[in-house]
Amino acid sequence: MPVQLEGDYSTWTIYDSFDDLDASNLDYRQFAVVNREETKILIMDVYGGKIKAYDIASKALTDLGFTTPIINYGIDQYAYWSAYGTYMVVVDAHNEAKIIKNGAVIKTFSYTDLGFTSGNIRSASISPKGKYIAISGLRSATGNPGWVVLVGS
Repeated sequence: MPVQLEGDYSTWTIYDSFDDLDASNLDYRQFAVVNREETKILIMDVYGGKIKAYDIASKALTDLGFTTPIINYGIDQYAYWSAYGTYMVVVDAHNEAKIIKNGAVIKTFSYTDLGFTSGNIRSASISPKGKYIAISGLRSATGNPGWVVLVGS
């Protein structure tokens, strides 16, 4: 039986949001990598020098103890895609995150939808199956840098 590499999602909702005081409040300096099982998200800040693990089920964030790691992510910082490119998440003018499925925009989140201040969506990353999307920005609730995790259905 073949392994399903990507899911079939048509909408995403906010699963969690949290502050990350180690994330820089600068564009495209942080990113997230979701594991194959979609149980953990590694959150990394290129200039802040921190790598943290976010457990999806428990919503727990754990600092992995790195001090100034050298991180070279080397992919297009403006768009991230699922395993076969069915899904993409793109930050548009720092005010919107747009989710694309098979070449068509199917969902748009404004900065206010995500709980960020104007012009402060900083980065976006998507899981290999397209189910989870992690978006960083400056949170309006606290004024701190942080993350919003979306879940697809």
